[in-house]
Amino acid sequence: MLTTGEAITTAYREINVGSETIETEVALRTRGQVNLTKVCKRIRSFAPYWWKHGDGTVALTNGVGTMPVDFEGFGTLGHPYIQGQETLGPLCYMDADMLEAHLKLDSAVSTVPRYYTLKDKTPLGVPKIKTYPRSNVTLALVGYVKRMPDLVDFPVAPTVTPGAAGLLNGPFRYRVTFKHPAGETEGGTVSAVVNPATQKVDLSAIPVAVGPAGRIVTARGIYRTEVGGEEFKFAQDVAGNVTTALVGEEADVSLGVACPTPATAVTGLEVFPDAFHETAIVDGLVELFARKAGDTAEVQFSREWVRDVRRMWANEKQGQNIPRGFPPYGAGALYSGYRRPRLMQ
Repeated sequence: MLTTGEAITTAYREINVGSETIETEVALRTRGQVNLTKVCKRIRSFAPYWWKHGDGTVALTNGVGTMPVDFEGFGTLGHPYIQGQETLGPLCYMDADMLEAHLKLDSAVSTVPRYYTLKDKTPLGVPKIKTYPRSNVTLALVGYVKRMPDLVDFPVAPTVTPGAAGLLNGPFRYRVTFKHPAGETEGGTVSAVVNPATQKVDLSAIPVAVGPAGRIVTARGIYRTEVGGEEFKFAQDVAGNVTTALVGEEADVSLGVACPTPATAVTGLEVFPDAFHETAIVDGLVELFARKAGDTAEVQFSREWVRDVRRMWANEKQGQNIPRGFPPYGAGALYSGYRRPRLMQ
């Protein structure tokens, strides 16, 4: 399975830019990430069914809760239930204005909400769910449509130098990860070796995410080897996506879990079926880069690539849920099974 960074590196290798250059050059990786997003959206446009269904939960406080970060909408097969009371059936969707009218007439808290609406997105674009009657229960979300994660590429290496007097004696090496609502990237490029002698380690130029990824990265994970070791283990987090310097003095025994591997990391490509990662994504990048390099014969990345993507989706279609309508949130359309409730007197 290819991660975002591996896909970019592979594609650039194919057009003879060089894998080492693309791994370390921020401008080239940013360009690669933008083009990778274009390819992924193009692949998604050929999908014959709602992108990916998933289940989850959302806790309500006085009838209001925030949906999962990957929530796209409820298709014809997705519904919210009261957790543990599924026998009551799913909540019915209600127009937002009508639900607000209900709440103005009856503001009492109830343990049995029957209607819901979705509105008032968070700053990161995640919708909030409101219920009537109000409730403090947990809802089970069944079969909601998952959003494709924003692509978050792994970061470059920080600069590491011996610092003030401390407890560390090297040699050490460092790696950084980006943490975001969908998970954590694999470790970035490895830093130079640093050799503190009863000193601390000063980390500077700690990478920050740029572009669309910069809006969703919530922290950077700092991973370090033990003295003379090869495995990178968790040292500390850097909150947010702004700070670029910190001081490290973690003893070997206090280091935590191992740095995520490409197999366990979440960079944004994991939403695609495994078979797509090389054939569709890398080939699409190669076609796109070739077109931008002056090969004007390529249209929409090439007819052969489009044919291959359609064939791969057709192979994946078997056994998938095929929708018969649009989700009530965002599209503004009704779906099968929708019941418009009467305003209570």
